[in-house]
Amino acid sequence: MRLQRVIRVLQTLTWRRPAKCQVVQFGGLEVTALSLLSDEFTIDVMPLVSERVSLPVVLRTWIGIGFSRWAYYRAFLDMTGARVVLVWHDTTVPAYMLRQHIAIPVFCIQNGVRHNLGPASGTGFLDELQSASAHSTPTADAYFCFGTAEPAYLDGIIETRFVPHGSFRANAFAAGRQAHPRHQAISGIGFIVSFPSRQSIPGDSVSGNHHTFMWLGSRTITYHEYFSFDAVVARAIYAVCQRRGLRFSIIGKRSDETSAEAQYFHDALNDRVEVLTHTKGEGYELADRFQYLVTIDSTLGYEMRALGKPVAFIANRLKFLNITDDDLSFGFPLDLPTDGPYWSSATSESAIVEFLHRWLEWETHQEIREFDFDLMRLDPGNSQLRGLIRRALAEPR
Repeated sequence: MRLQRVIRVLQTLTWRRPAKCQVVQFGGLEVTALSLLSDEFTIDVMPLVSERVSLPVVLRTWIGIGFSRWAYYRAFLDMTGARVVLVWHDTTVPAYMLRQHIAIPVFCIQNGVRHNLGPASGTGFLDELQSASAHSTPTADAYFCFGTAEPAYLDGIIETRFVPHGSFRANAFAAGRQAHPRHQAISGIGFIVSFPSRQSIPGDSVSGNHHTFMWLGSRTITYHEYFSFDAVVARAIYAVCQRRGLRFSIIGKRSDETSAEAQYFHDALNDRVEVLTHTKGEGYELADRFQYLVTIDSTLGYEMRALGKPVAFIANRLKFLNITDDDLSFGFPLDLPTDGPYWSSATSESAIVEFLHRWLEWETHQEIREFDFDLMRLDPGNSQLRGLIRRALAEPR
């Protein structure tokens, strides 16, 4: 074990020097979604020390003030000349400790619906933050969140200014959104799902897979359990589409090469379903073509509702598993009714079918407006984030 640890550390070492830039992405080995800001700002990445360690930075740190994780990050930022730190992976808990050790602002950007279910290898986001707060207060200069739920969830744990601005990616999509030609529009229901990459699943398959996928407190949830509700919802949507003469498709999260959805839903519906995959970043274009959308708890569903699409939410995974916890329910932790015009607490196939019929009738009498969905605001072009970065860069050194 000690030798394996040494090998892992050696594999993170590099002689690459930090690049000069205005903005640093904290965490990750490359700039991903935040590259959408590169039309205005120069951006590079500062990996976590567990991801990659720059030997030139280590040498500068030792020669200067002595080595520690925070001294390493300070030296790294000094070598870049950056004036702003952006955190794209907002569940990276060290990001909320960084501000106490550096002199430039840290802005965190929410990139997924926040909950306290922990991955198989760790604990939930909220539990980690609360554990960290026993030693120092998690802090950020701003937390660019989706809408009204996150301040209610995280206020009092993170010391920050919450900026409800919606989704960074959806905002970028909204700025360049184009109407689809009539022949590309799909008169049907797209079921938005969000499965992990097939390569990351033990045994490559979700169905019948009893390896641990998530933790909730001391309760383990297997792959099979977590995604079993997707099959129930898919069968209900199929029944509704058959009755109404609508096309039904599954909108996956990944490309053909990495998708686990196709096999799962073909098995669940006996090959009676079309599973649409796409390359990274093209899910918005695909979902936007559908007349109606349904999701359980996918972030893309919230984003499309903010963009003005008719979206129904059946966010009841835990209830379906007889787990008495409101986490992952629609609008959590806000005090919303358990049922509404476009969300439902149903867990059986028959009850979901009844809800979907009611919802479709309701949608036919609605004129959905953009910007009226409090759980996901919209800021086309990310003007608020860009403005805050500009102001930070204009501050005297």
